[in-house]
Amino acid sequence: MHFGGTQREWTTCLQPIISSVGTASGTFGELADQFMQLTEEEATANRTSEKWVDKQRAHITLLREIVGDAIPVRDVDYDACLRVRSALARLPANRSKLYGDVTIEEAIKRGQAQNKPLLSPFTQERYLGTLRDVLDLAAKKRLIAANPAEGLKPLKRDTVAPSAKRLSFKPEQLKLFFENTFYRQCAKHSPPYAHDKSGWRFWLPLMCLFMGMRPNEACQMTADDVRCTANGTWYVDVVASDEEDENAGQASKTLKTTFSRRRIPVHPELIAIGFVAFADDRRKQCAGARLFPDLKPDGYGNQASYALRRFRDTFLPSAITLEPRQSFYSFRHNFRDELRRIGAPPDALQALGGWSQGKLTSDDYGDKSNPDYQVQFMKQIAFPGLSLSHLQMSGS
Repeated sequence: MHFGGTQREWTTCLQPIISSVGTASGTFGELADQFMQLTEEEATANRTSEKWVDKQRAHITLLREIVGDAIPVRDVDYDACLRVRSALARLPANRSKLYGDVTIEEAIKRGQAQNKPLLSPFTQERYLGTLRDVLDLAAKKRLIAANPAEGLKPLKRDTVAPSAKRLSFKPEQLKLFFENTFYRQCAKHSPPYAHDKSGWRFWLPLMCLFMGMRPNEACQMTADDVRCTANGTWYVDVVASDEEDENAGQASKTLKTTFSRRRIPVHPELIAIGFVAFADDRRKQCAGARLFPDLKPDGYGNQASYALRRFRDTFLPSAITLEPRQSFYSFRHNFRDELRRIGAPPDALQALGGWSQGKLTSDDYGDKSNPDYQVQFMKQIAFPGLSLSHLQMSGS
């Protein structure tokens, strides 16, 4: 079989790959280098966010510091993995911010003396997971017989269930927030949403609460993403732009997971408040205009970064008293709580909120993401004690 090109040309083409494989056969540092090379290659191919890649780099950097770059891979045994686990359990959180470039031993010593908070069990598990992945690569390359980090868990168990990492807002908090000074000022205008020239301060909490959207999903939307089915169901099209869009000068979009691709019916409350009219206003200004053009992406391309900081530092605490584990994301958790309350099926959780429920038998039958189908559940979403009549457009 002939693939074209001479043997010398093929050897030259493959040399970087051969070299990278060969250099990973000795030390832990070399193995870590190849792991990051593969990670970055996969991230580029799958358009994974740079922020996620940077986290992997940070994990690798700390693991290399604990294990040691010069340690032969064959010497990274179960005892070495236990030493990593022990160091992670004693390491203060935000070590670099607190102590700069001091050694791990010095950071642990200072953290203990000053009684600084330690890395959470969740964060420790992330580091141990990366260690498992690195040593799994070593096992696949037959540099070690088995992965000694397999099944390794943090020393201290996490006492907070994953579902409770962030808590929903209480009914009285929601009521206070949407009746605060800002929204009361909006209510004096016609339509109320016009009081907020940038739009995001008015709409983001409403979109996350009544439609379960992630902040960046909402912030990166264009007016053209607000659409209507042939049956008259208004919905937002949460999609990622492809390479053709980017080449044509369209602003790129990112999604957290593959389950984030969905068409979300616009909640009747938002229609009454004027969301569709707001999108039409933006569309008339400029074809393909963003809903919130004032928001600029951060270094990772996240359009919601500035807005979330403003809500965290000013808008939320000035309106309500936040309890532990409450944040802007609590609006989205309220939405999920309501889906559970109404007994929405798993396919609704996935279609409306982008929460993966695992592979379901029903996945292969019909289009459960159809807005005309999912709107039946959206119409049932309600929050006791919350009235937004003061924000509705005249005649709604």
